[in-house]
Amino acid sequence: MQLARLCGALMLAMAGHALAEPSTALAQAEADLARATLVEKPGLASARAQFEALRKHFALTPSLHAWGDHAGLLNQLKARGAPEGGDPEAPAWQKLVAAEFAQSQKMRAGLSRDFGKAPAEVLAHPPSTAINVQIAARSSREFKLDPARMTAMGLGRWGGRAPGMSFFKPDMLVAGFAGGPLVGRLRTRDAEGVVYRVSYDARSAAALADLYEIAKARGLAVKATWREAELADLSSSLTNGRGRIDQLQLTLRLPVWVATEKGLLPGVLRSATYGSDGCGRSDKPEDFRSQAEIVLAQPARSPILAVFATTAAVDAARARVLPQRETRLSSATLTHRVDAALDLDGDGVADLRTVISEDREVGQAPWLDPARALADAWRPEHLRKAAGWYAYDLYQLEANEQGWWRVLSRYNLVTCT
Repeated sequence: MQLARLCGALMLAMAGHALAEPSTALAQAEADLARATLVEKPGLASARAQFEALRKHFALTPSLHAWGDHAGLLNQLKARGAPEGGDPEAPAWQKLVAAEFAQSQKMRAGLSRDFGKAPAEVLAHPPSTAINVQIAARSSREFKLDPARMTAMGLGRWGGRAPGMSFFKPDMLVAGFAGGPLVGRLRTRDAEGVVYRVSYDARSAAALADLYEIAKARGLAVKATWREAELADLSSSLTNGRGRIDQLQLTLRLPVWVATEKGLLPGVLRSATYGSDGCGRSDKPEDFRSQAEIVLAQPARSPILAVFATTAAVDAARARVLPQRETRLSSATLTHRVDAALDLDGDGVADLRTVISEDREVGQAPWLDPARALADAWRPEHLRKAAGWYAYDLYQLEANEQGWWRVLSRYNLVTCT
């Protein structure tokens, strides 16, 4: 009860942090990045200018957004150093990538901060968004497209129209993970309460960027621990200058909301870790797993559908969670799906939505009476995890931002075999 009261007080006291327009210096760094990127003939000079703009951006406010853009650019340029076709600039590209990898290491080391003692500017988007906005603006002028829609697409929000603008305003941040089978409860309580771990899928440590910004907005201390891991065969994780996966663990104490079928529960996120994407899981004990660790005062009494953090003030008493279930039997595959709409302010408009869908093989499907197929199919002796490339499990969480659905997390994994 004490943890629940503390979490609720934190949620209300740390209301939505106003995200002002970027400072002049940050805006200039983003403009420099866009200018260096959108050149007619990109080359070494434009690449150097892009890296310089990203380093300046990070120096002004540390962020996984800027680190992620920097790491992504490194990943793109690694191949330019390959001696294919006798490229005379290959050595220069190799030298640039090596130098910027060293800079990336410095940026990684600078992410551990106590934002309560040293506040920093909060970012709503990565620096590279400035490039997308410029492209969207150009496209809306040249092709006479709807600027609002183009801007939404340029900001990476394209996921279809939401039922209308509601809870999340432009000055609010939200991040989170889908639940369902991705949530596992540890068997024993610890001193703080009941511990859950939520798995997720992503391509790089930059997937934790929004959580980092919410922690920054709330003035929390964040410890960043980095490791490197080898790339698994089927993994599509982004690699660094050494061809390895940058693994990251953020240790913090961030208030979160846990959405269950019976409503919202307050909790605390104690760590968020990126290890690799869903097909890059490692059995090495020293490697990180992609999961978040949550602690609740009491165990959840109904299935956990999602976990999310936000800078907005949420009143759990007004929030509504509306799950819908569907079960389909097709051939020997049983698909069970739960769609849930989360109305955070009780106005009838969904502010978050989840999809939790799983495929199961029905081992004795040919012998089941069709009239009883759906009922009997749930018997444990008839079910097993769908294997090979036939499983289509989907776990997704989206937020209604400015009337558009933005994907916060998606675990859309064909079984990796």
